[in-house]
Amino acid sequence: MKYPSLDMARRLSAALFIVCMLSTFSLAQSPVTYSPTLTKIFADKVLRVGVNPQFKPFSFEKDGKRIGVDIDIANLLAKKLGVAAKIVVPKSFSDLIPMLQSGDIDIILAGMSITFDRAKTIDFSTPYFETGLSILLNKAKSARLGISAVPNYTALMSELLQNGKADQLTIAVTQGKAPQRI
Repeated sequence: MKYPSLDMARRLSAALFIVCMLSTFSLAQSPVTYSPTLTKIFADKVLRVGVNPQFKPFSFEKDGKRIGVDIDIANLLAKKLGVAAKIVVPKSFSDLIPMLQSGDIDIILAGMSITFDRAKTIDFSTPYFETGLSILLNKAKSARLGISAVPNYTALMSELLQNGKADQLTIAVTQGKAPQRI
């Protein structure tokens, strides 16, 4: 005695198997397409990487040679792509995005913070390094900023905002002029 539901299940399974095999074969035959940038990288056999001019330990010059974490990552990425890495060092950090937009470089590896304004004009990968939040301050100069006796970060930021000095601290930290962590 035949069971109609079992026979129907076999037919459906066979049909599903055939559909899966056909879609697999059609996918295997479709050509791989790359972005114009990646196509150019493969054609030229060179990955042009824009780096921060001076940003230890990520990119800096030592004994006439460019070294650092970003340089190591650039070389590994180029190796994985089967191309050579060409490290491009701009005159200043602010030149990197215009260089990317104009096609002078293919990617940026420069410890660049993801901001809303930057994300409107360029795409970011997944971050490969996160710094966390630190405030650096020279204790001798803290009185001039109006923050001589603050117990923690929240109190510090509150005091800086009340005194209108937050921008001065930000500038000092980003320019490397704040030698001490509090």
